[in-house]
Amino acid sequence: MIRTRAIVLNRVDFRESDSLVSFYTLDFGKITLVARGTKKQASKLVAHLEPFNFVDLMMIKNKNGNSVGSVISKNSFLNIKSDLNSIYISGKLFHFFNNLSREGQQDFDLFFFLNDFLKSINGNGHKIEKFGGDHLDFLVDVFKFKLLSILGYSFHINSCVECGKDKHLDFLNFLKGGVICQACYDKDLLTNGFKKNDYIGLSKELLSAKKALVSSDFDSILDIQLDKSLHNLIKKKILFLNI
Repeated sequence: MIRTRAIVLNRVDFRESDSLVSFYTLDFGKITLVARGTKKQASKLVAHLEPFNFVDLMMIKNKNGNSVGSVISKNSFLNIKSDLNSIYISGKLFHFFNNLSREGQQDFDLFFFLNDFLKSINGNGHKIEKFGGDHLDFLVDVFKFKLLSILGYSFHINSCVECGKDKHLDFLNFLKGGVICQACYDKDLLTNGFKKNDYIGLSKELLSAKKALVSSDFDSILDIQLDKSLHNLIKKKILFLNI
C-alpha cells in the first residue's frame, strides 16, 4: 500500500455498492480510486470521502485497478458544509479544477492552492454568508482566474507584447498573449485592418486590479468589492480559453 495526503475532489457511484473517488494528492497529483462498499450502510469509509475533505490516504495498486485501502479525515472543513454560499463557491471551483487537472501530474503549488483555499473559505463563513448571487459569482471567477495563473494561462501585463514598452498600455489582446500599447494598437489598425473585437480597452485601475489579484491571498480576495469591469475581463479570459 502507498500512503499520501490528499484532498477529495469528487465522489460518484460506481457499480452496485462502490464509488469512484477523485483525489488531488500531495505526492502523485490527481488520482481516481475505487472505494469499495461505500454504499453499504455499515461502510466506515464514506464519511471520510466527502468532497473538500483533507485526508490521510492509503491506496492499493493491483492488476484489477487502484483502490482505497484506508482513508482518515484530518480536516473535514465543517464550516464550509454548513453554509450554502460556501458550498456554492467551493463546489464551483472544485468542479472547474477537476475538469482542468490531469491524472498523475504532481504539482505542489496546486495542492497547496486547494488547501489554502479551503482554509480561507472555512474560516470566513461570516463574510461569505452575507454575499449576494452576483458577488458569489464574481468571487468564483476570481478564484478560477487565480488558478489559471498558477497553471500558466495568465497574460503578460508588465509591458507591450509587441514592442516591449511599458507606457500607455491601453489594450489587451488574448490572441497576442497580453497588453498592447496605444502605438502598436494604431499600427495594427493601419497595417492589418484587425477586428476591434480582438482588443479589450484597459484602464490603469483595471490593470492594477488584475495585478493585485494574482498576488493576493485568499482572505484578501474575500474582502474585494464586486467590480463589474474586472469581472467582465475575467469572464472574457475564461471564455477565450474555452474551459
